[in-house]
Amino acid sequence: MILFFESSGDAQFTGPASTDIATYMGGSPNGQWFGFTFGGQPDLTIPAVLDDFKYWMDWPGHQTGTANAPAAILVDVPQTNGGVDSFGNPIDQFVFETTEVPAGSFSINSNVQIAPVVPHSLLDSSNQIYSTIGFDYNSVPSDAVSNTTGTGANRADDVVYNGSVWANATYRLTTNGGTLNRNISIGDNNNDFYFRGGGLI
Repeated sequence: MILFFESSGDAQFTGPASTDIATYMGGSPNGQWFGFTFGGQPDLTIPAVLDDFKYWMDWPGHQTGTANAPAAILVDVPQTNGGVDSFGNPIDQFVFETTEVPAGSFSINSNVQIAPVVPHSLLDSSNQIYSTIGFDYNSVPSDAVSNTTGTGANRADDVVYNGSVWANATYRLTTNGGTLNRNISIGDNNNDFYFRGGGLI
């Protein structure tokens, strides 16, 4: 799966498209969705918005990272139970493993939308989707197991990606406009952040 980050610090309309996602989204195919900072949660049931979201996935800043947020992270989704991951959390079937975003990765005083995009093929065959996502903002990776937030309606919508940047697959966007949209303060940015898959339904 791919863990994307969009920082409001990168949505200023002041830089080139390669580093300013607002500038980049100004060239979106349909002009119906402009990223999380200016567009909120995309309604992926609308084909034009879905196309704009796939264009968002290809933003160069997701590949390189910026001064405001790290590059997107590729995360393992285990296909069997057993053992613990590199942060000591249980490895559970179909639950993406604990992922660290080191302290200092985000610019302060910005909103950061965390957007996990999961290939449906890495979940089980009964069409399950994530009902929750685990997170920790205080350098405690074990809290990403028990501290969870619900995912929004987008989790039920297929994102069939056929681009050239990421693996071609049918993905699901498992985020919402609540806790996973984080206002980064000076104190927060001194901590390591952790994310992990949550419950499945």
